[in-house]
Amino acid sequence: MKCGKCKSTDCRLSHRNPLERVISNMIPIRPYRCENCSRRFFWLTRPLFNLSRALVAAVFGLLIVYFAANLLIKSREAAPIKPESPEPEQTVEESATRAGDAATDQSGPASEAAVAETSQDEDAATEEAGGVPAPETTSPAEEVVEEPSDFVKDQLERNKKKAGEGGDPSKAAAPERDAVPTVEARTPSRAPVQNKTRAVLSGFDYEAASSSFSLQLIADKPIDQYRHMRLSNPERLVIDLPGQWRIDRGVRLKTAVDNEIIGLIRIGRHENKLRIVLDLKTAQVSPPEFAKGVESLRILISKR
Repeated sequence: MKCGKCKSTDCRLSHRNPLERVISNMIPIRPYRCENCSRRFFWLTRPLFNLSRALVAAVFGLLIVYFAANLLIKSREAAPIKPESPEPEQTVEESATRAGDAATDQSGPASEAAVAETSQDEDAATEEAGGVPAPETTSPAEEVVEEPSDFVKDQLERNKKKAGEGGDPSKAAAPERDAVPTVEARTPSRAPVQNKTRAVLSGFDYEAASSSFSLQLIADKPIDQYRHMRLSNPERLVIDLPGQWRIDRGVRLKTAVDNEIIGLIRIGRHENKLRIVLDLKTAQVSPPEFAKGVESLRILISKR
């Protein structure tokens, strides 16, 4: 090989970068450098086209054509085919109507001429009779006589009776055809609604000592009725306040107590009562004592 610049044959292979390595795998070229002028150039290492390369290119070309044709056929099969809209079939009534319209269009001038001749003949007959038109005659089939209803007949008979008694028949009341008996609307009577007011538990306060415990319930009205009972396993004291009750939002439903007698205060609202449960730490407790206030109730529990 010769250098294209200085025509020297003193040339050697040059180092390739990564891009040139990729290109040389596809195209049989290599970089060379001239030792005389240091020019770098590319030269074919072997013929560009040979039998093996032609066969590989042909195989790849056939594969590409096959896959392209396959994709085209599948896309056409997947495309929806729009059905051709058939012409609307004419029904018997439509065909008859169109035929009648065509016949009317054809016989239009003739029918108008016939009508004009008939009207002229009628005018001539009227003039001969002295200018007085002949009265229109109606056939018996066209005369319709409306028979009066039973209600109208009753009214007419009543009017005749009143006229026979000396009254004026012209002033007799005409039959009321559209008379409809009126019905008085009655509203169902409702029982008065009783206003059930609920008592409100607005809060509570307690005092804990070493051998006693005092709980005060505060309400919006006097607490007149109360019941209490003792339950075991576990030990607890239950206090019920009968009636409709409501618990204020600021009232805590569960309160832990640091005392030798009471461990927990629980408050719950039922349908017809308010229940206060005192969880006892010991069974050695005397019966509770109750003291009513103006709008409060105090419960005193002491240790035996």
